[in-house]
Amino acid sequence: MHQVSHRLLSCALVMVSLVGGHRADAATFTGLTQARSVAIAGVLELTDFETGDTFKASAAPSAQTAPGDFGLFARSVGLGQLVLDNPLGIGRGSGRASQTSTLGTQAIHFDGTADVFMSGEVNGNAGMTGSESAASRFAHRFSLAQATTVRLDMVSELGPRNNDYAFALTHENGEVVWDQTSVFDNDGNEHRTFAQTLSLAAGVYDLAHCDVVFHC
Repeated sequence: MHQVSHRLLSCALVMVSLVGGHRADAATFTGLTQARSVAIAGVLELTDFETGDTFKASAAPSAQTAPGDFGLFARSVGLGQLVLDNPLGIGRGSGRASQTSTLGTQAIHFDGTADVFMSGEVNGNAGMTGSESAASRFAHRFSLAQATTVRLDMVSELGPRNNDYAFALTHENGEVVWDQTSVFDNDGNEHRTFAQTLSLAAGVYDLAHCDVVFHC
């Protein structure tokens, strides 16, 4: 069986209103819709080539918010100790997907991770296969009654396979406000911890983020 190790992809995403010359009530996020979830899954399957018998172990816990829930979402799901133990071989899986997010009127916070690891070995005339996935998903639509300035703070950590994640802040007309997960300085060095100031016009915006690792 292949051995795959995905380290976590993590992000702390913060949108903080800068009142500045605007009235305090201008820098207010009004939540419209949201969808937030965490999920992880792993499957191990061992096949005896002599008899054709197969043996399987699997787990797929998940958690998600209700459609109208704009409160704190703090959940973590894991594979525990997923084990397929057989005289012909042994396989193991572990990992977790977690998220803590808040949808405030002055700030939107997201912190998510996705981490999964599978390994196995066989003895004799047999074969083992495995598949795994982990995800922390976040989507939030909000409106601004007036133009304002916000600060976008991002921090991320990629695993050894350099799996990046999807991120986008877009206007309802489809215009992308920001979708970069890193920035480069004048010397060409990449920074995955950074802050950007953004000017947002009045209107409706979609904020989406996803940490996903997957292999089969």
